[in-house]
Amino acid sequence: MMIGDEFAFIVEDDLEVSPLYYRFVREVIGRYYYDERIEVLGFMASRCSGRGKHGNKIVLDGGTHVFLYQLVVLGADSFPRHWKEFRDGMMITRARDIKPMLDGMVTTGWYKRMGEKIWTPWFIKFIQTRGYFQHIYQLSAGEVASCLSQRCWCELWNLKWYDFCFGEVLPDRVVRNFDDLATVLGSVQKKENRSACQPFWVSDVIVRNMLCNFERLDIRNYILMGPGSDLLFDLARRGHPVIDTDRFLSSVMTDKLRRYRGSSLELMKGIMAKVYVLRKCVDARYDAWLLDGNVLVPNLDIFSTPRDTTFDLYILKSLSGFLLRSSSTVRRAWTGSFADEAEATTRSLLDKNSGKGDHVNIVGIVTSLLESRAARIKKD
Repeated sequence: MMIGDEFAFIVEDDLEVSPLYYRFVREVIGRYYYDERIEVLGFMASRCSGRGKHGNKIVLDGGTHVFLYQLVVLGADSFPRHWKEFRDGMMITRARDIKPMLDGMVTTGWYKRMGEKIWTPWFIKFIQTRGYFQHIYQLSAGEVASCLSQRCWCELWNLKWYDFCFGEVLPDRVVRNFDDLATVLGSVQKKENRSACQPFWVSDVIVRNMLCNFERLDIRNYILMGPGSDLLFDLARRGHPVIDTDRFLSSVMTDKLRRYRGSSLELMKGIMAKVYVLRKCVDARYDAWLLDGNVLVPNLDIFSTPRDTTFDLYILKSLSGFLLRSSSTVRRAWTGSFADEAEATTRSLLDKNSGKGDHVNIVGIVTSLLESRAARIKKD
């Protein structure tokens, strides 16, 4: 350990620890705390037998004894850098009169009853806000001894990750080419041929609003889109599937993009990324919701509301988005020259508007091209 670093083991007075535990703690700190590639809040070595958000219980297979999880359980060791971040952040949020409330979490009830007498609700809120995970060891005394003899240490990214709801998290799903897209699309489908792929152009405020609504409705079949950025890759680290549109487009239409510059280039990239992602959704026979533009959505109940299946395209004007069906009409339309026509239409609109994108958007372009192919379209 480095001089000046202090570590504290927080343990309740009714817990019993293994005689090997101190050696185990030192080993974990030495292996993981000083590895700059790893961003873990701390670790615990106890049975994770509690309930997560909405009362869900964790279900592990018989071979899973070491994993990453977002909640704190008994016998926690928090790394000092993260503990300082928590203490400093708690002072700031308290000064702003922000409360540590999380919908469906038992700690919200604790805070309502006991207020500032307990710090646990603040810590849980801190973990949720930062997207941190704890390193959990569910080990017997014999298994602790095995770890100390080098038989159970492994890279953190090879472990299973679990969120507050005890749902498995799949970190670092970043789409950079067409093959990646097929794999990630498959990973977000929960109900075969019926669940939606939901691509979004990433904006900080917008995407966090969306994710709050997704969590409330337990929507997991979505993909976030945007140019490579710290925000995009942080979302991927937290387990959200993302598309790095810069890398993705360079794999499908590099030469064609060279003719564009400045704002025209960025607008063309945004539209064509959506066109190619929607094409893959349609090819896989997935219906796809797409929201375009800087629209804050008060709730996403629209995604769970049944729509008239006689239409190929269902447009929601108020949200600058649409639901695209993977119907036979749409599948025929999206093959062949559809992407080339979408690019030509976008270029024509940019030329008419002197390169400005005020009247150029994916909703209008897809609507126009599908209308020319006799698709059934409904506007709401």
